[in-house]
Amino acid sequence: MLPNANDPVGSLASLTPVRLYLLSVVLKLLLVYTYASTDLDVHTNWMAITHTHHFKDWYGDHASPSVWTLDYPPLFAWFEYGLAKVAWLFPALRPFLNVGSAGADTDIDIDIGAADIGTDPSYATCGLHTACLLYQRLSVIFSEFLLFAAVYFATIRSSRRVRNLATFLVLFHPGLLIVDHVHFQYNGFLLGLLLISMTLATYGNDVLATVAFSLTLCFKHLFLYVAPAFGCYYLGVLYVVGGWRRVRLFASLSVAAGCVLAVAFGPVVYYGTGEQVVGRLFPLQRGLIHAYWAPNAWALYAAVDKVLGIVWSLGGDGARSQAALTGGLVQVARFRVLPQVESGTTAVVTLVAMMPALVGLLRRPLAGKLWPAVVYCSLCSFMFGYHVHEKAILMTLVPMAVGVAKGDGVGGAGTNGDVDVDVDVDGDGDGVGDDADDERGRVLQRRRGRYLFLSLVGTFSLFPLLTGVEEYLPKVGMLVGYAVVAGVVLRGSFSSGGMTRAERLFCTVGVAAVEVYATFLHRKVFGEAWPFVPLMLVSCYCALGIAWVWLALALELINS
Repeated sequence: MLPNANDPVGSLASLTPVRLYLLSVVLKLLLVYTYASTDLDVHTNWMAITHTHHFKDWYGDHASPSVWTLDYPPLFAWFEYGLAKVAWLFPALRPFLNVGSAGADTDIDIDIGAADIGTDPSYATCGLHTACLLYQRLSVIFSEFLLFAAVYFATIRSSRRVRNLATFLVLFHPGLLIVDHVHFQYNGFLLGLLLISMTLATYGNDVLATVAFSLTLCFKHLFLYVAPAFGCYYLGVLYVVGGWRRVRLFASLSVAAGCVLAVAFGPVVYYGTGEQVVGRLFPLQRGLIHAYWAPNAWALYAAVDKVLGIVWSLGGDGARSQAALTGGLVQVARFRVLPQVESGTTAVVTLVAMMPALVGLLRRPLAGKLWPAVVYCSLCSFMFGYHVHEKAILMTLVPMAVGVAKGDGVGGAGTNGDVDVDVDVDGDGDGVGDDADDERGRVLQRRRGRYLFLSLVGTFSLFPLLTGVEEYLPKVGMLVGYAVVAGVVLRGSFSSGGMTRAERLFCTVGVAAVEVYATFLHRKVFGEAWPFVPLMLVSCYCALGIAWVWLALALELINS
């Protein structure tokens, strides 16, 4: 499958999107019996909740003795309900459809700072039976067919080479493999819904785009991250169109969104459980950050607070040196020195950061601007949002992958005329033409290099999710393999894959140094002391790389 460097993109043309999809399925099947996080227990418990209780009780505190209560929107709850009904057909799975049967009623109290990574075997198994593990894994694989279909739909107007490139970049992305098929989550089909909504909007089917995006929100509320991009785009469209057409479009979009929301949340309103649902979806009491895991601005902020706390303690206040925000698990924590940051503050900062994209959509609501705006807004939400999880970087990487394959916009798509990098305009074999075409080719390669850089850094930030020794080689292998193959198909060789020299050093020498220290050296040098340092180091290092990409995208939007 390794491409020919002389024809990096064309080498994928010997395959088809379907064959690439089947190869990805084979790879994911090989990962079935790898590490199983507590998230697998969580989703098993959600199946049990929806199977055991009436809808009106799904979000109640009494629905489960576990802390792993249902906290996704109603459509995802119905998805779990469907999985439970299918599971009931298999006698081996029926015991897991009783609330608390999957081990989820017992909290696994484990310090997953670097000093204790992989030392508790109970964390790796989470009490799950093999049959339940297999069923859950296969449900993720089967549901991800929607992601494949969405990528194909997004590139259906492009050449086969572009379709193959987009399929490879998305389905073989190491971040998606780590999060969904090793750690365990259902991001694939949800991101597929997002891609479908973006593609429909790009193709001018506004009503269906609204339906698709509304469905996305009703499956996972975190897609609110990119709702401002859709909202500003359609506000701009409504402003541009005039007369009766404006009224008709507004009515159509309102009815489309309203019908989806009514179906999803109507039962919530009927049974009067709205307060319970809102409390589950937006648990603001969980604190600003997810214990150093998300490599964003607040990880850097927390690191500064930690350093200042240590310095403070040298002056005699020992209480200031206590570690906060370092456990690696969900917990409420407060800063020791720096001012506390509340949810309202993060919302304002995030919206301000989004302005280059949102203003551009309001001023010129072109379909080609929506895709890069969604990519940028998702990255802004990741950088500055409240209690962001490290896995949320996939919301940026997957749309960006399709965008760079299509070759237009800030990791985006959609002037209805994709850049086909396989066309050699001037006949010199370099794939682009002279003068303006050469400049266009350089811009395209720079955007692809930026995507590759963000993918490698974002994936490396996910490494602490996999704590076992047996998962070490797979996660490293997936990252390195993707770096090599994606670097070749995006440019011709990894050494010149559109990244600058500084970015290549950051992704090679820098990442290697951080990984060696965090995984192998810290414990040998300090023993059980400073257990928070490795995790903090990985998060902060990756945060610097992601911040660099965010700044580059912001400047590109401002100057466009």
